Amino acid sequence: VKSVFIPKTVTDGYSALKYSNVENVEFEEGIEVIPAGICYGAEKLTKISIPESVKEIGHDAFAHTKITEIKLPSGITKLGSDMINGTGVKSVFIPKTVTDGYSALK
Repeated sequence: VKSVFIPKTVTDGYSALKYSNVENVEFEEGIEVIPAGICYGAEKLTKISIPESVKEIGHDAFAHTKITEIKLPSGITKLGSDMINGTGVKSVFIPKTVTDGYSALK
C-alpha cells in the first residue's frame, strides 16, 4: 500500500504507519484533530494532505518521516510538540491563528 486515506472519524493511532511502505497520506475534509504520532516513523512517507478543517496537529504526528514540506491550514490553532522532528522540512508558514505551538518545529 502506497497511499492511505484517513477518515475524519479517526481519533487515535500512534505509530499506526511505522515501518510501512506508505508514501502518501490524505486526511479527510472534516477532521479537526490529527492524532498524535499517526504517521510517526513512516520512513517512506513523502507527501501529506492536510485539509482546511484541521484545528490541531498532535505531537509527533509526522516525526521521522521523509516529508520535506508541510502546508498548514489557515485556521489551525495548535501544533503538537516535535510534530515534524526528524523530517526534511526546512521552512513552515505558521498562520496567525496558532496560539499553542511550543517546540512544534523542533
